[in-house]
Formats: sequence, C-alpha cells, structure tokens
Amino acid sequence: MLDLTQIHQALLDTHQEALSDPRNSVEGLDFSSCPPHRQHLATLAAAASAEGMTAGAWRSAILEGLGPEAEPLLESAESCMRESGLWPWPT
Repeated sequence: MLDLTQIHQALLDTHQEALSDPRNSVEGLDFSSCPPHRQHLATLAAAASAEGMTAGAWRSAILEGLGPEAEPLLESAESCMRESGLWPWPT
C-alpha cells in the first residue's frame, strides 16, 4: 500500500503541469479541511472537469497513475471534496 508521502509525490511527479496551472485554481480550496494530497486531487478534478472529462474518467485516470491500492484514498478525497463544496461535477 502506498503511504501518503508517496501518493503526494506521485501526484506532483505525474501532474505537475496541471497542479501549477493557475487556471486550475479551486476557489475555497485554501479554506478546506482537505490535506495536501486531497487538495491536489481537487485541483486535478477541477482541471479534468474544465476539460470536459467525466468524473468516472477522472477516477480511472488517477487510479491508472497511482495504482488500484489508491482507491480508498480517492474515495476519501472525493468525500472531502463533496463535503467542502469542491466537487466540480453535478451530483
């Protein structure tokens, strides 16, 4: 199983461009209670949504990059995004 430090670094390594692009800034993210790796996932979700990607396709892309053992993390990140009003897709 990946630890959170590995996941954080893997997200930075594989998605640095999207994470540093100011167009993908998520309003209110700095006030959310989501930890850094979940904030990265929220930024990537916003970028994916803006590009027309579905939530399912975004989940698949993230899991492809991190591996299936990251599925519980992705689920908890999605929950955190929804609770914080950061989920970019209609529910």
